[in-house]
Amino acid sequence: MIRCSDDLPLDGEAARGTDTATLERPAARRQSLPSQIGLVIAAARALVPSDLAMRRGDWTPRYVSPAPAMVLGGHPATVVGYGEIGRRIARSLVALGMEVHAIRATTTTTYDDDGVRIHPLDQLGDLVGRSRVVVLAVPANPATTGIFDADLIARLPEPSVLVDIARAVLVDEAALFERLRQGEIAAGLDVWWTEARSADAATGIVASRFPYHELPNVVLSPHRGGFNLRELGDLRLTQVENLLTELAG
Repeated sequence: MIRCSDDLPLDGEAARGTDTATLERPAARRQSLPSQIGLVIAAARALVPSDLAMRRGDWTPRYVSPAPAMVLGGHPATVVGYGEIGRRIARSLVALGMEVHAIRATTTTTYDDDGVRIHPLDQLGDLVGRSRVVVLAVPANPATTGIFDADLIARLPEPSVLVDIARAVLVDEAALFERLRQGEIAAGLDVWWTEARSADAATGIVASRFPYHELPNVVLSPHRGGFNLRELGDLRLTQVENLLTELAG
């Protein structure tokens, strides 16, 4: 059986030793990184309200930063999931000068990996409570659905940013909206509880039961991640062709 590596559970290590052939998508994943880190920066620096103000001729954000704008360098960040995507995000946060930690479900010990401190899942709550940035980068499966519940959302410090580039079902929809509505934290969301499924039916889709679109401290992204770029489509086709050639012997 052949399946895409995006479907692998947690870190992807659980698939080792099986008879499943995995189609990796390294080129596409590398190109999605700017969008993922872009959500972190846009949410942390309140770029959306600044952009909207400038479009009205209002320069106030130059002198008074929109809340909850924040500094990233020198502060802790936690990446939940340390597969290929999680590793790339973690290293990018290190490059931003952050103290980066990562949760890896397959480890039971704490260790260092090229400037990133790796922790087991049972340390997630403590890390969230002291992180300025939390990025969710694990696939949705029975073990991860609902993992970022109301308790973890309440632990997010002020100010901080939650970025979800994984799946919306990882997060408590109502609890996150309520916390964001209070204006103490920010979020960058590339995934939603209801999403359009095709370009032919891409309008009139309400992404959530709650009006996230009314919150200035949320950066909304329509599950792009860079994957709808034509160049990435060409990379995918080339990779599939190479795989089929290899399988054909």
